Amino acid sequence: MDSKYIIFDSPTIGEFPVLFPPSVQHHMISRAILSEYPGIKPLRAGFIHFTDYIGAAKSSFYCRGESVGLKLKSDPEADRVLINDMFNIK
Repeated sequence: MDSKYIIFDSPTIGEFPVLFPPSVQHHMISRAILSEYPGIKPLRAGFIHFTDYIGAAKSSFYCRGESVGLKLKSDPEADRVLINDMFNIK
């Protein structure tokens, strides 16, 4: 199952991820967030693929790709670490 994400940078809290369904375009989420919080900026964007193996202790995922609309690429390892932190996965 794929979802989309954008990594934003905030001057107060640093980098943070926003995940959303694949039916929504990256630029729509970015525009909505920036209209409410103009001090932050989008840094990276891409797709997140969740895998759920039967019998696995926890689900896993990987990040990939880019947002053509935002002209931003993903950083698969750095993005995975941020999203792990968001879900409190160790």
